[in-house]
Amino acid sequence: MVPFVRVSAATPWHAKLPLDLGALGICFPMTTCGADAEAAVRAVRYPPEGERFWGPFYAPLRWDVSMQQYLDQANDEVLAIGTIEHGTRSTTSRRSLRAPGLDLVFIGPGDLATSMGLKRRVDHPSVQSAIQTLESIILGSPVALGGVAPTPERAQEMIAKGYRAIVLGFDWSLLQQGVTAALAAIRRNPRR
Repeated sequence: MVPFVRVSAATPWHAKLPLDLGALGICFPMTTCGADAEAAVRAVRYPPEGERFWGPFYAPLRWDVSMQQYLDQANDEVLAIGTIEHGTRSTTSRRSLRAPGLDLVFIGPGDLATSMGLKRRVDHPSVQSAIQTLESIILGSPVALGGVAPTPERAQEMIAKGYRAIVLGFDWSLLQQGVTAALAAIRRNPRR
């Protein structure tokens, strides 16, 4: 498992704090073109390969390495992760995947559906077709494919397709499921 953080924009400033705290990957939203992917890579790499700001005082402590060892390894070990989540711009995805140093691309099904005018309809045939097209493009590139699985069964299906990184559920849905299960247990066994 790799601890990564999703930030709101592909800038070194947005990536700085999570990386300095020890994240080993940064996930950037709306990676719709080559320039977006290149900006994502630059944000997580120290110069001369990128534009990452210096200041990793906590990351070496988190991983129990010296400051120098962390600095020597960071450009090779920190993942640059893009997210494709816009349906009408998916044709530019091939250019995004050619950005040197881009490690992983997630397909964001919820935002993809929303961008296609199909909010909360991830299972719609048009959305599924777009996802299949993106899967094919990403699997045919040197970049690893990632996605979101709402259930363990779906995660297994995705692994069989070639996904290399999977987010299992969402924090809010996992919390909701846990609370629902706890309330059901209380209802089954009320105190008298």
